[in-house]
Amino acid sequence: MREPINGMTNNYHKNTWNLFTLYLEYILGTPDSYWNPCAYHLYNAREASGTTREAFAAALSIAVEGIANLLPTTDAGPSKTEKKHVISALLDHLREMPEGKAFEQRVAGLLK
Repeated sequence: MREPINGMTNNYHKNTWNLFTLYLEYILGTPDSYWNPCAYHLYNAREASGTTREAFAAALSIAVEGIANLLPTTDAGPSKTEKKHVISALLDHLREMPEGKAFEQRVAGLLK
């Protein structure tokens, strides 16, 4: 992963410190934790970027999934019964695919 601010830009030092200040304010505002949950995901993806492409791709996808799970959601959509029906139908379809068995548990977790 590349740094968020390129060192070759004109305002590199000014922007770096502004970004760092905002990052610290955000992290320090996290109660009951040494790290903000978002920072864990970013750190793991950053660390995996120095390994194989496969490991980095897996770590990056897990980080994106983890950060997406941190976003607040509203439940103004379909009812629980409708959701269960759709999830069941999707999992049934996944089980019919030859390569789907390997992803069944992960997809089930994402959908629920």
